[in-house]
Amino acid sequence: LFLKWYKKNSMQAETIKNELISLADNEKATILTSFFQTKKGQYAYGDLFLGVPVPQIRKVVTPYKSLQLKEIAKLLQSKFHECRFAALVLLVDQFTRGNKIERETIYNFYLSNTQSINNWDLVDVSAHKIVGAWLKNRDRCVLYELAKSDSLWDQRIAIVSTLAFIRINQFDDTLRLSEFFLTHNHH
Repeated sequence: LFLKWYKKNSMQAETIKNELISLADNEKATILTSFFQTKKGQYAYGDLFLGVPVPQIRKVVTPYKSLQLKEIAKLLQSKFHECRFAALVLLVDQFTRGNKIERETIYNFYLSNTQSINNWDLVDVSAHKIVGAWLKNRDRCVLYELAKSDSLWDQRIAIVSTLAFIRINQFDDTLRLSEFFLTHNHH
């Protein structure tokens, strides 16, 4: 019985990935590849798309709301963009529903996996809902560390996270980071 439970729970990332692959649409994948600039020299070089729309991704992950972080990590490390998006949807949901310890764990997990949060939609669906939400009433120096990173996506996480502060009428960090990014070379 334990082996059956273990097999089921340790294979959930693979199940989600396979469900997303089964929904693949080559035509949409081609459009997304161009839209998200995945050619050599572009910001998302090498990113692979299945062509699965966001509503379908959200539907696929709905039964897995309690997926363990080690399984979410597998999705987040996937070569497929939609798998990483699915992982972030799950993380946001778990963070929103979590207690203080769970939220802190997810916040730290998120920051230790930013190398996989490597496109604007991945950042935009998650940064303010996890990093920004966690930092609302805390020291925000991590945002300035992210802003100084060589990674475009860490930099985006820094500024997008401040949306959580804007929503509670706190603008200082957004303005400070915006000033820092005024001369940024990326559009």
